[in-house]
This record gives sequence, C-alpha cells and structure tokens, in this order.
Amino acid sequence: MEPDRRADKSPDDEAGIHHLERVRDDEVAAMQRESDRVERDIERTRREWEALREDPSVPGARPREDSPPDDELEDVAGDWSGTAQAADEAGQD
Repeated sequence: MEPDRRADKSPDDEAGIHHLERVRDDEVAAMQRESDRVERDIERTRREWEALREDPSVPGARPREDSPPDDELEDVAGDWSGTAQAADEAGQD
C-alpha cells in the first residue's frame, strides 16, 4: 500500500506551492498583456501599411482600383503590341 502523500506535506510546503501558483499566475497574466500589446501593434502597423500602400505619393504604392490610369506611364512604355510579329517578319529574334 502506498503512503498517503497528503500526510507528507508540511504547512511550509503548502505555502511554497501557493506561492509558486501565484508566481505562475502573475507570469501568465504578464504574458497575456504582452500578447495583447503585440496584437494591437500588429493591427496598427497593418492599418498604416495599407494606408501607405494606397497613397499615390508613396513610390511603389499600388494605384487604387478607382483611380484613373496613369497616362504618363503609357507614354513612356509605349504601345508594343505587334512588335513580336514585326520582328519575326524582319528575321529578328
């Protein structure tokens, strides 16, 4: 028959166990607060990033779907349609 473990605990052991439980609870609470803070930071950063991504004054930002086409880029790039066929006909690869 195994000894009853409850009889082996002294009051000091009980106090130590409760202290460790309180420390663990405090650590869990601190970790939860930090997790909440990080989540808020991520959301704030995501909103800022989306705003910058939509800002036409930011280089490399994507144009909004409802914004007019950028004619300047069309002028620079030109219309290259049919150039592959013309190059083939001229014997240029």
